[in-house]
This record gives sequence, structure tokens and C-alpha cells, in this order.
Amino acid sequence: MKDGIIPKMKRPTFFACSITFLLACLSLDAKRPNILYLYVDDLGWGSIGPNGQADRRALGEPYVMTPNLDRLAAAGINFRRGYGCTVCSPARSSQQTGFHQGYTFADRNDPDNAKKAIRTDDLTMGDVLSKAGYHTGYWGKWGYGGSKDMQNPTLDNLQTLPTSHGYQSVVAELHHVRAHTFFQPTLWHAPARPRAPGGLELKPNSMAPYQNNKAYPDYPAAQNHPDYPKVAYCDDVYAFAALDFVRRQAVRYRESREPFFALFAAQIPHAPFAEIQKLPQWDKAYGNKAFFAKLSPQSRQWCAMVTRIDAHFGNLLAALEDPNGDGDQSDSVAKDTLVVFQSDNGGPRGSNREELGANGGLLGSKGSIYEGGIRVPTIMRWPEKIHRNSKLKAGTSTDLVVDCSDLLPTFCELAGASVPLGISGVSLAPTLTGKGRQRIRGFLIHETNGHASIIRDRYKLI
Repeated sequence: MKDGIIPKMKRPTFFACSITFLLACLSLDAKRPNILYLYVDDLGWGSIGPNGQADRRALGEPYVMTPNLDRLAAAGINFRRGYGCTVCSPARSSQQTGFHQGYTFADRNDPDNAKKAIRTDDLTMGDVLSKAGYHTGYWGKWGYGGSKDMQNPTLDNLQTLPTSHGYQSVVAELHHVRAHTFFQPTLWHAPARPRAPGGLELKPNSMAPYQNNKAYPDYPAAQNHPDYPKVAYCDDVYAFAALDFVRRQAVRYRESREPFFALFAAQIPHAPFAEIQKLPQWDKAYGNKAFFAKLSPQSRQWCAMVTRIDAHFGNLLAALEDPNGDGDQSDSVAKDTLVVFQSDNGGPRGSNREELGANGGLLGSKGSIYEGGIRVPTIMRWPEKIHRNSKLKAGTSTDLVVDCSDLLPTFCELAGASVPLGISGVSLAPTLTGKGRQRIRGFLIHETNGHASIIRDRYKLI
């Protein structure tokens, strides 16, 4: 080679090496986040601090305590116009597949949803993220694939199971009706024994693995109390299983940069409310609140449920900050983790709506197409991208319309995975990263029982 001239035969090799090096640099620059998705059942839009509870507290009115979610919002973005569906089953199907509820087989709470809601060729969050190299976990109410028999549940349709759609670590309830009690005798687990149908097996619903073990926080579960029931309050089990996963995968991420996706789909605060009173110290968080004793029994139970799940979320967030629990946060993965909090639908009718403003004064409730039935609390935190100097600043709110179907394409884009063709959701990655142009959906439709609504910008037609 003379005077820096590259021989012709060498140029393709040099070009290929240059492209490879460039792609490697881009890959390192585009670090994929871990994703922790916190999902609740029937929590009204106004049930968190930034959507009304902080104002109620300031005015001396009764309020529900969600300190961990409030801190999450203070360090992230509160999407004031987040939307789910009118009821549980459509919301979960839409969330998982990215399709509008009208394009799924679960457009309502149909008794047969467990058998048909997610099809074999549907690509769920678990599918796309596991294929993209994420370690995936799901804990809580799945709602599809199993029977509702309390004592001897069976698998009704293998194609709808979480393990059939990319989820590797699972503790779940597979029928939404069976999930409407908090003391199921058994729960479905994965990994399972070899050749277990669907890759799942039933195990007793028990807190025994987490009792008398200093690795697990005693609050809020009080699992070491002598009066803790033999059959566990299922959300306590889900929470500790999720905690194990997050701790383990956070350590792995620090060592290998292999990301994780963790979805904790709590049953709280869905009815029945009174079951929480079977737990020791169930109302401990409100022991010094004078207003608490004046509330109706249902409102007290609801408050205790919401604050309990908030505390479990707090334990998970703490695990991101200090995965090995030694008090040294040098192993923190919080900066590299996108945390999403959301409810499936609006809050139901009940005393908590009137006494505590659970729906934030919005018209309607669960099951309706009015805002109180479909608008849901939605928070996202990602310290790597959302901070005081970012385009969308931490601790602020936005009125960007966000639908539950938007999470799948968002996660795909952030993970570097292909977005499934034909889905309804819109990626929020440009908003979260501050890069690129955010696509604004033209409209958003909700439907139930022969009624429909359409949202466009700040207008809504019913």
C-alpha cells in the first residue's frame, strides 16, 4: 500500500469491519433497559398522591397512603391521561398483545376468555422480550388458560398460558374468577417439573419459603407473625417471588448486562375487600390516622389493601437500588431500569369512591366508558433518560394520551426488538428517551355492552 491508498481488493473487508465497529458502538450506546412493570387491579385514577390524594391530605380530608408510588411519580413522569379498558380481561389481553380490545378475543369479561383470549400466533410482551434476550417473569393475575375450580384447577388451553408466550419465571392465577379471592389454596408455578403440561405445576399457596428468613422484609406481609394464615394472602406470595427474581436478575445484569423484564400483576385492590382482615396487623399503617376509624369498613379495608401493595412495590424498588441488600448501593440497577406503574381499569363503585375520591372526581366507574371507568393512574420512571435536565423532566406530568396497548411497542423499541405487525399500540420511546418524533394517535376508542366512546385530543364523544 502506498501513500495511504487502500488496495481495491481490501476495500470491502475494510468497509465491513468499519460497519461492524460502528454497529458495535451504536449497540453500546443504545443500552437496553431492564423493565419492571407494576400492575394493579381496579385502582381508580385518583387513588395516588399526584392525582388527588396529596390534595386531600393537604385539605385535612381522608386519604389513602401510597408513599412509594408518590416517590416514583416524583422521580418520573405522571401520565395524567393514561387509559386501560372498562374491565379486567380486555385490558390484560390488550396490554399483552398490543391490540385494541376489539381486535382481541377478550373484548369483555366473557366466561370463556380463559380458553381463547390469547391465540397461538399472538406475540405478547413475554414473547418479544424473551426472544430479544430478556429474562422474563410474571407474577399475579394472568386470567387465561386455566379453570376456575378452587380446589382442583386444570389447564384448559395451553395456547393462552404465560409459559406459552415467553414468560420463564411464573407464579400466577390462570382464571380471572379464581383470582377474585386472595386465599386460593394453590397457585401455578414455573419453572416446573420435567414434562409438566404447559410448563406449569400447582404448588400450595404458602409463605413458608419466606418465613423466618432475614432476607425478606417483614413489612407489609408480617409473614413471621404467629397469626399469619397457613394459606397465604396471594399478593404476598407474588410479591416475594417477584422480589427474588428482581434481586437475582439485577445481580446478573451487573455481571453480564443481560436485561430482565418483570411484570407483577397484583390482584389488589379488586374485591373482596374484607379478606384482608384475616391478616395480622392488616391496618397497622393507619394506626395513628384519626380519620381511619371514621371510614366505612369497606373504605378501611380498601385503604389497607392499597397501602399494602404500595409497600410491596417499595420493596421491589429498594431491590433495584441495592440488589444484594448489603446497604451498599454501588450495585444499583435503578438508573438502568424503566419502571412502569398502571391499573387495568378505573375504580368500581363503592364507599372508597365517595369517601376517598378514588376516581379523582371523574364521571363513571369500572365497567363504563366514562372517564372514571377507563382512565387509569400511569407512572413511568427511568433515571437514565428522565431526570431534571431531560426533555421531559422528572417530577412532572403530561397530558399525552397513553393506552395500555402502547406498552408492547414501547418495550420492543427500547429492547431493540421487532414490533409485531398490525398492532394498535403506539411506541412511547421517543417521549421516554427524548429522541425522535413522538407519534400522536389520531383517536382512541373504548367499547362495552353496546356503548362506545372516541377520544381525540382533548375531546371525547360518547
